[in-house]
Amino acid sequence: MHTQSESVYYVLAGSVGVRLDGADHLLGQGDLAFIPPETPHSVENGGADEAVILELYAPGNADFVRLPDPGNG
Repeated sequence: MHTQSESVYYVLAGSVGVRLDGADHLLGQGDLAFIPPETPHSVENGGADEAVILELYAPGNADFVRLPDPGNG
């Protein structure tokens, strides 16, 4: 989670699974996701092929908070 930054994921190749504030989304090449500050989020490869994303966030000097993985108890 970024405490102050807005983020954008842009999918350059493949597909990615994005979890935003507990909701799952599957994005393909050319799709993007906007992530407001203080929004828990994660990304993983959504398919069998290599996935490539570009992540932009601003401001770039903002804090990051790693949240516990809910799947790990």
